[in-house]
Amino acid sequence: MEEALLLADRVLLLDGGIIAEEIPVDLGPTRSPDEPAFGALRRRLLDRLGVPTA
Repeated sequence: MEEALLLADRVLLLDGGIIAEEIPVDLGPTRSPDEPAFGALRRRLLDRLGVPTA
């Protein structure tokens, strides 16, 4: 997950081989996992995938 957010401009979530959601990664060119926006986007994606974050 972290690598995708560090490298991608967008994330596509698939459901049954069909694009269910397209999420832009608007974190700027110098990204860091320590940024609050990075953590918020990571939690959003994990929540959408049904992965508990706590």
